Parts: sequence; structure tokens; C-alpha cells
Amino acid sequence: MHGDAARMRLYSDSARAVSERLVRARPDEAGFHYDLSFAYAGLGRLPDASREHARYQELRRAHADTLWLRTDGAADWAQMLLMLGRPDAAIDSLRVVLADSTYPFATRAALRVSPLWAPLRNRPKLEQLIQGQ
Repeated sequence: MHGDAARMRLYSDSARAVSERLVRARPDEAGFHYDLSFAYAGLGRLPDASREHARYQELRRAHADTLWLRTDGAADWAQMLLMLGRPDAAIDSLRVVLADSTYPFATRAALRVSPLWAPLRNRPKLEQLIQGQ
């Protein structure tokens, strides 16, 4: 939905409404907080997105689901920062992701071709990251 702000807002608001109900019904379910954090990011609500993402990570820790927790969190946060219009901060989060050589879900090659990161492609800072600088 890059470039279609009206559609992003509409879908994010629908996701927010559903996710808030789910969080109220099952507040200890990490995945519901995860979904809500992305809905808030899509609405431009940085403090709310940050709070829900932190709660998601707390619940993962509480359930001993800590494999790649820091790296997953940085990858999620990079996506949310991009949604929030903060591309340089998103690239900084991607630097954390790529620093973990055991993390299989993001590579320098993927940054070049994935449509998710297309809005970052013409930024020198991303090119430096892809080059390993």
C-alpha cells in the first residue's frame, strides 16, 4: 500500500478496531499485541505502536519465546518506522537485523529486491548498508 495513504488508513483503522477487541478479550496473547502495533503504525500513532510492540515482546519473553527476539523486534520496528514515514530510522533498525548472521529472514539481497523496502531504495544510507558499510 505504499503511496496510497487513504487505503492504508482505512485498512489500518479496520485492523485497529478488530485488534483492540482481541487484545481486550485476550490480553496475554502476544500475537494480538503484534497486530495492534502494526495497525497503530499504519494510523501514524507512534507512541501506541511502540507500546503495543513492547508488550508483544514482553509476552514473548514471558513464554520463553526468545529465539531472535531482538532481531525480530528490529525487523518489525523497521517496517513500522517505514509506515510512519521515518525512513532513516527504519534503515538504522535494518542495520541491527543484518548484524545477526543467524537470522534467516532478512538479507542484503532481500533489501535490494523486496517490494517492502522499495521506498528506501534510492537512499544512500540503504545502499551503504547493503554494501556492508
